[in-house]
Amino acid sequence: MTQPASLASLASAARETYLSFFTGMVENTVEPGVEGMSEVGVDLDDAAFMGGLYRFDLVLRLPDDRAVSLDFAMEVPHGQDLPSFAERLGGLTLHVFRLRWDDVVVHHDLGELPETALEAWFERWFDVENERREDDETFPADQLHSAAMKPGSVAVDFGTAPAAALLELVSLLEAQGARSVQIDASRDVEPDEDDETIEEVELDDDEGLMALVRRRGPLLN
Repeated sequence: MTQPASLASLASAARETYLSFFTGMVENTVEPGVEGMSEVGVDLDDAAFMGGLYRFDLVLRLPDDRAVSLDFAMEVPHGQDLPSFAERLGGLTLHVFRLRWDDVVVHHDLGELPETALEAWFERWFDVENERREDDETFPADQLHSAAMKPGSVAVDFGTAPAAALLELVSLLEAQGARSVQIDASRDVEPDEDDETIEEVELDDDEGLMALVRRRGPLLN
């Protein structure tokens, strides 16, 4: 018997779809002779991101000593062709229109965002201290990649964070008094492949792989 849809089941499915995509992109990008590291956290000191923190999907050092940082974008949102989904969670009505794990926009009806509670949520799932990452080879590291607050919404790239990260965010909004939450994606069209490369620079022979991200901001740990 088919189980009824729920936010938990949709979030788990969306994450698994994204992890499969992410794994394939990393495997196809890191070729022999290319040094790479996935899910690299940096402090950009950029007010556009919560805490000024950002996590690159992949950083590469190429054989010719060029370094690039990459972000991958899924072309098709999970559930794009499914009917809209609605669920009651306590006193909150939740609608899910599209759920793409690297591009989740959570719209809410709160007048003001609970910044203190949201910051604690973000720090937990971004994993600022890299506590969930045993070494550079850990994948998935269960780490959120970025989040941004705007009036009436929170935009999140959940990266490899577990489904619980989204469930906790919705529960947090409900606990703060939200009565309506809508989940959607921000991208409506297939991404331009040229947008994947954030930056490309020439490295000196003696520079390490992380020179690029150090130029963008201090490495976390």
